[in-house]
Amino acid sequence: GNGRYRYKNEGLFFFNVGNILFYKNQLNKTSVSGYSEEELSKLKNEFNKIGNLSFNTSEEKPTVLLIMLESYFDIEKIEDINFSTKIMPDEIRNCIIGNSISPVFGGGTASVEMEALTGLSKYFLEGTLYNEYNSDKQKLNSIVSEFAQNDYETMAIHPNSPDFYNRKNAYKAMEFDEFYSIDDFPSDAEKNNSGFILNSELEKFIESKVEASENPQFIFTVSIEGHSPYVYNDDDVNINIESDKYSDSALKEAQTYAQTAYNTGQFLLNLKNYIENSDKPIIV
Repeated sequence: GNGRYRYKNEGLFFFNVGNILFYKNQLNKTSVSGYSEEELSKLKNEFNKIGNLSFNTSEEKPTVLLIMLESYFDIEKIEDINFSTKIMPDEIRNCIIGNSISPVFGGGTASVEMEALTGLSKYFLEGTLYNEYNSDKQKLNSIVSEFAQNDYETMAIHPNSPDFYNRKNAYKAMEFDEFYSIDDFPSDAEKNNSGFILNSELEKFIESKVEASENPQFIFTVSIEGHSPYVYNDDDVNINIESDKYSDSALKEAQTYAQTAYNTGQFLLNLKNYIENSDKPIIV
């Protein structure tokens, strides 16, 4: 994990000093200015006014796919690196309407999921909130609940162990109808050199779930092909990169990641083409 990597590279002293400073910062956090029960009550009233407005909306309920890409970032934005081919297809790049910043990196995937699904900020929460849910009586209010109240079928998909980050309990607390983990993928599903399910397999799995129901669905998916480590292998890497600013070992790792990012782009492109040819209305 990230802790072992830091311990090896920083040494005992700096590793522990870094941890002490981190927890000191956590203890010194104070409330945000203007954050009070009174202010929140005012905001609630304002939102209630909006909720009472009439909107001319369609009665159609599209299936909604929320997809989080493991360790993805736009590597083509790195200066001084030339790529042999476009990493992100133009058809996908032209669909992008903004950028987001992950609240964590190098570990803590569940914290990103939690913020996206609940709107809660990790800044004021120690550790990973997912770990707090171990009882069927516990509930975590989220966007999943909103979809469920609007007659949507809800499911989460992540091709990793269901116990990792306590997802099997946390997803239940968020009221997902179903959670599909690595245990639900075919035993012969293709994996990359690091042993993670390929996005091409994930694409097929998502499409099979969409086609299995005529009802509107909310499908939350977290990919895993992009997970580290990025170990170079001639058989798996077809992207070539060039730069005189980085060491050979760094370029090999970047080349492997670029291939992973390229595969992610193809995954999104294939999914886009599937959606455009589907009889069901689908939003990503």
